[in-house]
Amino acid sequence: HIAVVRNNCGSSTRIDVTLYVDGAVESLSGSSNTGNSINTATGQKLWVGMDHSNRGWSGNIDEVRVWSVVRTQNDIRNYMHLTLAGTETGLEAYYQFNESSGTSAGDKMYGYHLTMNGSAQFGTSTVDIGVGSMAATTLGSTGTSGVEVDLNNLQIDFADGSTLPNGELVIFRIEDSPANSPGDNYEGSEHWVVRNFGSNQTGLNVSALKLTLDPSDPILAYHTNTFKLYKRASGSDGAWTTMASEATSIDYVYGIFCFEGLSGFTSFSQLMVGSTGLVLPVTLTRFEATRMDDTEVLIEWATSYEENCQLYAVEKSWDGKNFRAIEILDCENRGTQAGSYRHRDREAYAAYYRLRQVDEDQSYTLSDVRYVAGESPYRALEVYPNPSSGAVYLAVQNISAEQSIALRLIDLRGRE
Repeated sequence: HIAVVRNNCGSSTRIDVTLYVDGAVESLSGSSNTGNSINTATGQKLWVGMDHSNRGWSGNIDEVRVWSVVRTQNDIRNYMHLTLAGTETGLEAYYQFNESSGTSAGDKMYGYHLTMNGSAQFGTSTVDIGVGSMAATTLGSTGTSGVEVDLNNLQIDFADGSTLPNGELVIFRIEDSPANSPGDNYEGSEHWVVRNFGSNQTGLNVSALKLTLDPSDPILAYHTNTFKLYKRASGSDGAWTTMASEATSIDYVYGIFCFEGLSGFTSFSQLMVGSTGLVLPVTLTRFEATRMDDTEVLIEWATSYEENCQLYAVEKSWDGKNFRAIEILDCENRGTQAGSYRHRDREAYAAYYRLRQVDEDQSYTLSDVRYVAGESPYRALEVYPNPSSGAVYLAVQNISAEQSIALRLIDLRGRE
């Protein structure tokens, strides 16, 4: 990541130029210049990957941003792995090079499109950048007791007495899989980039990590502890290193992956989880609720796969919001063999039904809701005669002789 900042500091003769490489200042000879060291004359073209002497850049370029404001070091660090919305103050031109072919690179801001010259061509980018969020903290040089950092859905635990970064730590959460991912069958659809801008780049001792994925991440549908923790250098697009071959614990409901007892984790990096061999969850192929007659509803469901399944709970609601279990059935755990289940509800008023499938690790999956029409479950109460100066009679509908009801009699003053 390269950024060049030009600042005349309010002077008409002095121009300061600062070069940042991966968020850190690089020393330049003659960084304080005068005159026309930088040509700002009106009408001059913007060249990307080539200068006005036709000296070209041999390599790849992505995400070019041109600003009319002085960007601070924090500005540069905090957005180096995040795409922009295009509404940022002072952003004059923004080139993402997302085109797959053609001779023009589009500007997302004001239409200052670039024309491709020479042998320049579009290609597949491996730049680690995307939509996401960032959070930062500053750490000292050492910690006598365990130090914990919990930012941006990533918790980092340092071992007791570990060397610490001694500077700023910026954590990016990117809402996409990285370029050149490990290639597992199932990988998280998000990953983290941790940038260490402190003076201690190595020699750290990270003992545990907790990564929290979005609960809607598709890999949370696959229940197994064989999820691995992968790591590679913060700016790398190369091979990944397996830091843990199995998660210590996984909360599939909230998307929390814990990896404890790590060793050899001495520097910061890109991070992600993935797995090549997964135990598939229960695959529900059918769930139906059918009225058989005025007094009975038949609930049926079928599966094509069952593994590590503990139980099924048939749940019912009168209003579609508040559900309660009316039947619990153990899973048969047939593996790849098809399975079928049924329950008869003989309190069959109009109601909503759903199925809760609970795994052995207590995570669960809810089916779609089914509504079955019928008589209202709410008891109709009639008081007569009304008004009355003598005896009062109550008539209650939709209740059997075995059922009981509770009544409260309150006068106009609120007394029972």
